[in-house]
Amino acid sequence: MNEGDPALVDQAMAGWTPGQIKCRANQRHSWKSHTVTVHQSRGGSHYEIIERCPDCFSRRWRLMSMAGYWLTKWKTDRYSEGYLLPKGSGGLSEVNRADLRLSDVASRRIRYVNDDEE
Repeated sequence: MNEGDPALVDQAMAGWTPGQIKCRANQRHSWKSHTVTVHQSRGGSHYEIIERCPDCFSRRWRLMSMAGYWLTKWKTDRYSEGYLLPKGSGGLSEVNRADLRLSDVASRRIRYVNDDEE
């Protein structure tokens, strides 16, 4: 992690939605198919495949040939408001990530069991 201002990280985290916290805690998005567009031109045609994260609403896209070959890598072009950390923050620390995981778990229905009882 780069050296940065931890106060900027704390400020950003305070504004995150439960969906943004889930994605940050898991360090990934749960991408789902959104749209497919066929682009046609004299030079040829290709598919534009767009996926969206249902938790934080980030969006990514990729181009594919009409024969099914990838033309590009996935590119995320849209993040929900406040999802990205501000410049100068230095990124999330392990303590930040642990806090996010605890926050994500606390937002779920929790079932308690006593493992000492048979």
